[in-house]
Amino acid sequence: MTLAGPALVAVVDHLRDELSEIESIFAGCIGDRSVARYRVPYVPSEDGCLIALYDAWVRFMRELLLTSCSGPVLGLAGHTHIPATARNSQTAIDHLRRNRRGTKISFLGGEPKWADAAAVSDLTTVLGLANGGTIVSAVTASAVTLGVTTVPNPLEQIRACRNYVSHKGPTAMAQVRVAIAGQFSDMTSVLRRRHLGVEIFSEWIESCLALAEVAAQ
Repeated sequence: MTLAGPALVAVVDHLRDELSEIESIFAGCIGDRSVARYRVPYVPSEDGCLIALYDAWVRFMRELLLTSCSGPVLGLAGHTHIPATARNSQTAIDHLRRNRRGTKISFLGGEPKWADAAAVSDLTTVLGLANGGTIVSAVTASAVTLGVTTVPNPLEQIRACRNYVSHKGPTAMAQVRVAIAGQFSDMTSVLRRRHLGVEIFSEWIESCLALAEVAAQ
């Protein structure tokens, strides 16, 4: 009998704890000063929370993939996943770099773009992850179930909006308009808009946690 090593519940818990703090900070910055000198006013504290949300998701994906690659791991559903070859973090990254030709895997800052939805299938395949199909299905799902409600998968919206607040300009703004499928006046209006009584930013956080739990089954 093969004993499971790390439990993926810890990976999800790391994300949950961080997003809880980010959401609390976002809730506390209502009414913070905006910068009006740029042609589109923006609130730096809100921008920072959005960047933190996306960064936390990227690091979740990194931890999920590298933990799943490290050896037998226990998923949330109680199944043990055993990769084709156990590798530590640096060995796994080196393996991805050597074997990325012909895939959608790209590198930035010495590491793969862990949260690239277009590359997640290649990332799990090259790493030989036994739970690769579960991860891919979760991340690329078109919708997320939140209790009795189903909402669109927000990962592309989060990515586009994060890119805009980091690189404000017409190209990034156009990408936001495509991602949110609507008009864009300012980022506060996007993040503070309410859907079913909940601000979109909070819905994004809840959706990320739901996706994480499915990916870690």
